[in-house]
Amino acid sequence: MSCKYKYILLLFFSMIFAQSNFNRLLGENIFFGDARSMAIGNTFITTSNSSNLILSNPSKISILPNNFMIHGQFNGRFNNERKGIIVKDFFDDVITEADFVFNQNTFYNTSFGGTFNRPITDNIRFGLAFANIPLVSFDYDYVEEVRGEDDSPDSFIGSADPLIGYQVLKTDGEIILNSIGMSISSSHLDNGIVSIGVGVNKIMPSKMKDLCYVDTVNVTQDLSNLSNLEPFINIFDITADEEYFLSYSITLPILKNIDAIFSYEEDINISSINYLDYQLSPYLGVPSMLEFDDNDKLRYLIYGLHYNKPEKHSIGMTYQPRSPQQMLISFEASIRKMKHYLSQWNCSNVLGEQSICNDSYSEAFLENIIKKEKLFEFKLGFEHFLHDSFPIRAGFQYTENAFNFDATSVFTLGTGKNFNTTYGSSNSIDFAINYTMNDYRYYDIFPIQTDVFDNVCLDDVKCNNVKESQLSFLTTFKIGF
Repeated sequence: MSCKYKYILLLFFSMIFAQSNFNRLLGENIFFGDARSMAIGNTFITTSNSSNLILSNPSKISILPNNFMIHGQFNGRFNNERKGIIVKDFFDDVITEADFVFNQNTFYNTSFGGTFNRPITDNIRFGLAFANIPLVSFDYDYVEEVRGEDDSPDSFIGSADPLIGYQVLKTDGEIILNSIGMSISSSHLDNGIVSIGVGVNKIMPSKMKDLCYVDTVNVTQDLSNLSNLEPFINIFDITADEEYFLSYSITLPILKNIDAIFSYEEDINISSINYLDYQLSPYLGVPSMLEFDDNDKLRYLIYGLHYNKPEKHSIGMTYQPRSPQQMLISFEASIRKMKHYLSQWNCSNVLGEQSICNDSYSEAFLENIIKKEKLFEFKLGFEHFLHDSFPIRAGFQYTENAFNFDATSVFTLGTGKNFNTTYGSSNSIDFAINYTMNDYRYYDIFPIQTDVFDNVCLDDVKCNNVKESQLSFLTTFKIGF
């Protein structure tokens, strides 16, 4: 392979953060803008040029270069999940880590839309856009293979740890937007173009499915390694509490080659008819998913959905030198105002201000609370066109995460190609690939010991080392006239 193609291949990768284990509660952001903006540091507000601008920056709709454009994009996410425990290697007589779960899952999404803008006068343009946008995914697919122990004699040919069953936890659900937007722009100023825009975003009704069970393969074996689980299957209808939410933005020229963008997204609650707000572990400060009841039976704590799509304030700036096809530099800063609807044990009558509180106290009671967080996000990216070659797109992103999870540093890269046809259309294709890695410690999802959830995860037996990775690619096609 030539150095040129090796270089192009490297352009496709970026590093981001994800924790699929908590997708059911926190949701996974699957709004990617388009492949070009993803590659330039995920700067959807300043560098996106598709109809998905309705959500991030509707003011830009009227200043897109094409009078009419349609776009479509395809996203694939390939998730790997490993869970390990600390064990002793008796061959080398060392302490090491061994994986007992390895899951591989694939999820796909599509997005499409179109834009139309025309001049009203010599200096004023008006634009319209529509889009179908995947916003949040709750998908999670966990399968744990469980093996037993066979007391066969040494001369027996076969497995000493036969398969006895599978422990399964699956969630399927997404939030999809149907959006329309409009924008008006004026080129009266010497510095550049002023534009304002508004987007109307409707949450489409959908369904969420939760499934949890133990699948026993060999009932003749000792089944003590399988969890004492209460199986279930729940299906919920998901709707938004309001008909729609709005997004606004304004683009202002600061200097001849510098533009500033101010963007705002309203929040909106999305829920099922019946739901139970989830709890945080008093030991870890992160969501709890399962617990043992009074009969030592493992039960799932999550029922229904009560989710808040956060309010978001953003500011962005772009700098483009005098040769517009050569270089673009972009910066964005955002604040997400998160709301977590929680159910929390109150032990004030028993413990006063003591922090660890649970149902072990007879006077304790559950109360519903709203935990609010302000999470900051910073992005920096650039695009540079080499002579007679593919553009180089790269960027950096810093994102704060909910609860006690560490902040994320993101490095992005990508490329694309513009081409014209004999029919007069101006077309483009852009590519981006994200590679996600993350590791943390969390309780065993399907434990056998009933005291697993009563510790701070310092015990290597009761807690797992979780390692997750995601390879995600995005391809965007645009046809403009």
